[in-house]
Amino acid sequence: MDAAHNVRRPLGQVLVDQGLISASQLEEALAVQVETEKQLGEVLVTLGFISPGVVANGLAEQHGGPLKTEYGVSAGFGGTGPVEPRQPSEPGLPPDVLEAWRAAVEQRDAVIERFRTELQLRNDQIAEITPQFAAAATRIGELEAELAGRETGGDSLRAALAEREEQLASALARVESAAADLSTGAAERETLAARVQGLESERQQYLAASEELRTAARAQAEDVAELGTASGRLAELEAQLGAVQSERDELRGRVAELIAERDRQDGALAELRAAAAGRDAELERLAADSAELHQLQGRLEVLTAERDAGRETVAALERGAAADHADLSTRLAEAEAALAARPAAPATRTERAYDEGSHLIFVPSPAGYRLLERPGPVPDPGDAVEVEDSPGSLVVARLGPSPLGRSNLACAFLAEV
Repeated sequence: MDAAHNVRRPLGQVLVDQGLISASQLEEALAVQVETEKQLGEVLVTLGFISPGVVANGLAEQHGGPLKTEYGVSAGFGGTGPVEPRQPSEPGLPPDVLEAWRAAVEQRDAVIERFRTELQLRNDQIAEITPQFAAAATRIGELEAELAGRETGGDSLRAALAEREEQLASALARVESAAADLSTGAAERETLAARVQGLESERQQYLAASEELRTAARAQAEDVAELGTASGRLAELEAQLGAVQSERDELRGRVAELIAERDRQDGALAELRAAAAGRDAELERLAADSAELHQLQGRLEVLTAERDAGRETVAALERGAAADHADLSTRLAEAEAALAARPAAPATRTERAYDEGSHLIFVPSPAGYRLLERPGPVPDPGDAVEVEDSPGSLVVARLGPSPLGRSNLACAFLAEV
């Protein structure tokens, strides 16, 4: 791949063509790159869109062959060149985890974009309804003011009409009174006739004013009806505006939830990266422990050989001790037989020879015999004797002098039951 082709296919375009990032993610990364003046690969890794290994593959693909970068050595997405093992300080994630994460992020971005579109549509609807609502409110205010003015004018006309009707009634009463007095004279009659005509003209004027008042009342009724229609439309617009605002608030809450979910997923990705780094460090530590384990195994083999040799020595000592014990038992039995064959001393002499304040007991055991001194007179043959650290029951087999040459104590020779 030549340099011209490298210019035609920058790193971001290579990653988009491979399906590793979306076009919207590339635009976001380019905007961050302009603000931070960092390399595009570093920005993509910082945003969590791709791993360092993917950046290395993209750079090698752009270069057209194996390439060593700060992210490692790679031969591109389809290359088979040698790749240096990743150091524990450069943690990465398995490809299947990255693909699953990338799909989840793209799905999340699509949902957020869809909700943003719907929110913008609702905002446009609100912006479109708001002028209508304001115009309707203004029209209602105007109608209410006009209705109040007409009601004030109607009250004035009603008051004037009532006053004129009272005046007309008074005039008619005067006419009737004057008609009764026609005999008073022709001049007065003509005056009264002129006055009647004037009153009739005034009555016609009052009737016209009354008709005008009725017309104004009908117009006022129409205005009231129009006001009711406008109020209903206003209530309908208010209900529609409330529904749109409620739906907009719901969409805002959903967008906030999605943003929180994105933050949680970003935290989970950071934990996965930390776990991968810990795993690599653990592998390195296990490799170091493996050499130490081999050394310990060699040391264990030496100690095992020494232990087997010690066991052989102990077994030989135990065999010698068993032979010595058997020989001692035989010699003791012979000594006891010889003592039994000796004639017993006279009773008077024994009583005078033995010390009655204490006596000795001859205790047998698997390890040999023990000679213990106890206070009190010597027990009789056949009596049971309790001895500490003795596993079985012991009885007095016979009595005799002390095995010690210079002792003046009687000795009870014990035997196991």
